[in-house]
Amino acid sequence: MKEHFVCSAKKAWSLDNRIRKLTQNPEKILKPYIKNNAIVLDFGCGPGFFTIAAAKIIDKGKIIAVDSQQNMLNRIKNRVKGKKLEKKIELVKCSHNNINIKEKVDFVILAHVLHEIKDKIIILKQIKSIMKNDARLLFIEPKAHVSKKDFKEELEILQKTGFKVIKKQRVFLSRGVLVGKV
Repeated sequence: MKEHFVCSAKKAWSLDNRIRKLTQNPEKILKPYIKNNAIVLDFGCGPGFFTIAAAKIIDKGKIIAVDSQQNMLNRIKNRVKGKKLEKKIELVKCSHNNINIKEKVDFVILAHVLHEIKDKIIILKQIKSIMKNDARLLFIEPKAHVSKKDFKEELEILQKTGFKVIKKQRVFLSRGVLVGKV
């Protein structure tokens, strides 16, 4: 597996742009899984590609957007400031080995980020510990950064930390699966 790297906030435009929204519609990807009153964790949220889409889906729930880079969280904050979505999103800064969340969640988005995490097992165990028993985790990795072999290795790490694959998720130019707790 390749050595991890973290996408700089300077390149955030590449993570959330019109072309990506056309090819990977975040609301369409998330809608089948997120209930109206869900507590959703978007771990490694970046500039909010999935965070904002999830906030549009829920009505009474909330989105906990977590990232290790304050600049990424600031991008989300600036995008939703003064809008109805602002009240639905909680921004949390994590560290490389602590997710800084204790609240139980119904759904987790782990999109385009696991390959950036150095201590995958530590982070995945923490995520699993806050997931409700029937919670699901949507795991997506970009084909441009994560080879088929590396994706398979990441799936093995997910399984070692107590997750099971429920179904494959089709996402343009990415690999993905929906998983649950064992």
